[in-house]
Amino acid sequence: MSMTEDDLPSVKFENEIKHVINYSELESYVKNHTSDQEINIWIQNFKSKVGQYLTDSSKTSSFSYNKRCKDIDHLLNRIKDKLYSLTDELTKQFKWTDEIKFWGDDYFKHDIYLKCKEHDKYMDPELKGLYDFCEDEIFIKSKQNDIERSFQCEKIIANMSARKEKLKPNREMFKRKFQLTPIPDIPCNPEILERTLPSYKCKFSDKRTLEGDTLSSDVNNDHSESLSRASRAQSPTSYGDLPDEKQGSPAM
Repeated sequence: MSMTEDDLPSVKFENEIKHVINYSELESYVKNHTSDQEINIWIQNFKSKVGQYLTDSSKTSSFSYNKRCKDIDHLLNRIKDKLYSLTDELTKQFKWTDEIKFWGDDYFKHDIYLKCKEHDKYMDPELKGLYDFCEDEIFIKSKQNDIERSFQCEKIIANMSARKEKLKPNREMFKRKFQLTPIPDIPCNPEILERTLPSYKCKFSDKRTLEGDTLSSDVNNDHSESLSRASRAQSPTSYGDLPDEKQGSPAM
């Protein structure tokens, strides 16, 4: 099967878990318009589905457990922030956010696969985007031949290039803070944003997947960008030499 943008580890995990918990529905909720019943039903559905997904995926995946614990904590915080924003009533704010918090505490207390600890969190939420980039960079280096043969090769490189450019303005902050959130099995240093990254010899070009397409995700990942023109005729293609990148906003 041809490698796609959705196979990037950070993108794959985020897409899967958001689909399982119906995150798009939560995002669509509007203060003073969405009913308490709708919110309560969403919370119950979340609690009934997410635990099984995390257990199943942690048994079969080769991802970094340490990073996934931090990613889950980041997602739970976003969910709590959204729920908190849906009302001005303190009792409801605390009720809804506590349900998410208590679910997390209980799940990780009994989980035997991920083994997340209380300190498994990004000390600064902005660091998630950097570690997502590093995780996916490691992945595509290990899958270079598969990516070069993929019809989405140029799209994958465009995705990484756009994310790199979006992260660059935060380089100094990353240098100060990245050591506060070490992830042993994902070597990551802000200097990666200053280096010339590898070139890839894309063997195919599917303009239908590139022209006018939108790359989306949450970087907090908040890390996928909207690119209106990323198709390349020449080879090799590297992260730093894509023309006319237009950045969108993170979805998560």
